Amino acid sequence: MISRLTLLLSIFLSSITVAQVTERTDARIQEVAATIFQSASKLKWTSPSDFKKYENNKSKSTQELYESIDGFVREASINNVSKLDSDLKILLSNYQGNPEYTGPAFAEQKDLLHGRSVIIAYSISRGGPAINESAVTIRGYRNDKEKLVLSDTTGSEFDGYGMFTKMLPSPITGESWMIAWGPLHGFNGSKNRVRIYAFDGKNFRTIWSPADMMNVTVDVNSSGFSIKRLDEERYYRLRKCPCMIQEDYAVSIQGPQQIKIYHLDGN
Repeated sequence: MISRLTLLLSIFLSSITVAQVTERTDARIQEVAATIFQSASKLKWTSPSDFKKYENNKSKSTQELYESIDGFVREASINNVSKLDSDLKILLSNYQGNPEYTGPAFAEQKDLLHGRSVIIAYSISRGGPAINESAVTIRGYRNDKEKLVLSDTTGSEFDGYGMFTKMLPSPITGESWMIAWGPLHGFNGSKNRVRIYAFDGKNFRTIWSPADMMNVTVDVNSSGFSIKRLDEERYYRLRKCPCMIQEDYAVSIQGPQQIKIYHLDGN
């Protein structure tokens, strides 16, 4: 009887603890959501007077937003990154722009050279009614005494672009490789930036940075990736559409190695 009462008491106390943790977590999400809303609101303009204010505060407001999200990530559990991933998707879903041109936020945990780490990526829509000067970031965090501390970012080279990301098979132990790509906002057509980044838990490095490409789609496989794109040289020489090609790459320690290229239109 005593054992049963002890068990029931234990279950009851556990349920209270879970409820308290859930309540604290929900409160923190609401707090961060309010901060993101305040910063994101400063990153939009609708009139000439708004534009001047926007330009003057764009960098500061963007950094404030990044720091708010960094603070939220810092408090997340590295043992439950799937929860962080879903929370970020919810928090940022209204600020990322058209999903046709940019992917959702994501978070992924990796065991890397410098320890257990988390990589997150997201974009924030900025600018006026017909202009998206998106702020786009890929950020790496390391586990430090059960806190996720920002280690490095890939910089701002995707600002003004959409961004989709996929993890690649890494040819180097202790590194995580990913491919990122996305279209330039406001371009008359589909001009895309493509990058491959590696992260070792401390630093990002750029593995591949080709010139921007037209009409890009990316597929990842067990050994590398494929890019379908417009063959611009043929297109402008022949003036014939669609002039699409597919390039197949394998990843290696030297970077992506092209193993096959072929035309998709028979020309």
